Amino acid sequence: MTKLLINILFALNKIKNVIFPPVCSFCGTETEDYYAICPRCWLSLRFINRNICRICGCLLKRSEQEDKTSPSAQCCSECSKLRNSSDITVLASIVYDDFSKQFILRLKDKNEPHFALVFAKFFHEHDFDGIDYIVPVPIHSRRLLTRTYNQSALLALGIKCWYPKCPEVNLHVLIRNRYTPKQKGKDTVERAKNVQDCISVPSRMRNLVKGKRIAVVDDVAASGATLAECKKALEQAGALEVRCIALAKTARAGA
Repeated sequence: MTKLLINILFALNKIKNVIFPPVCSFCGTETEDYYAICPRCWLSLRFINRNICRICGCLLKRSEQEDKTSPSAQCCSECSKLRNSSDITVLASIVYDDFSKQFILRLKDKNEPHFALVFAKFFHEHDFDGIDYIVPVPIHSRRLLTRTYNQSALLALGIKCWYPKCPEVNLHVLIRNRYTPKQKGKDTVERAKNVQDCISVPSRMRNLVKGKRIAVVDDVAASGATLAECKKALEQAGALEVRCIALAKTARAGA
C-alpha cells in the first residue's frame, strides 16, 4: 500500500511538472527545480563575501575565518579590539542593489509571499549555529492590515523549511509598541530616531528569552536601526546573545 501511494505521488509530481513546469522565480526562464533562479539571474545577484571583516572589509585570516564561536562577531582581530560593545554587526547574504531590490520589494510591498521561500535559500545555515530561537523583526498590526503578512516572519519560516536542523522559529518574542512611518528617504540619524524604543519583549516571553541565544531575522538592513532596537529589547529581557541576520544589506560607500 505504501509503495502504491509513493508511486501515485511520483506520478502526480510528473503531471504537475508537465502542466506547471518550474521556472526562474525572477525572469520566468525554465529551470530544473521550483523556487529556483536561472544562471543569468544568479550571476546578477551580488553575494556578500563571508570571509571579510564586517567592520573594515579586509580579508579575514584563516584562524579568524574558522572561529565559529560567535558568527555575529566575524571581524578581524584589530577591529575586534576597537569595537564598542553596543556596536551592531549584521550578517547578510546579498547586496541590496537595483537588481535584488525589485524582487525584495515584490515580497515586501507587492503581496508576493512566494519570494520568501526563494530568498530563504540564500541564508547561511551555519549562521544559526548555537542559537536557541529564530525571531523575526516584528511588524505593527496597522501595517499588517495593508501588507497581510510579515515578510520577515515568512523568511524565518522559510529558513526552517529549507534547513530543518536550524532552531525553532518563535513569532511572538518581539512586538512593535507603536506604529512608525517607513524608513525610506530618511538618513541614519532619522532612521534611528524613527524606531527608537518601538520594539519590546512582552512580559509573558521574558522567561523564554532569559539566558538564551537568539537570532533576529530581517529582510533588508540599511542603517541597522531596526535590528539594533530588536537587539536592545532582547538584551534588556536577559538574552545571552543576539545575532542579527538579514537577507540583504546595502553596500558600503565605495563598495
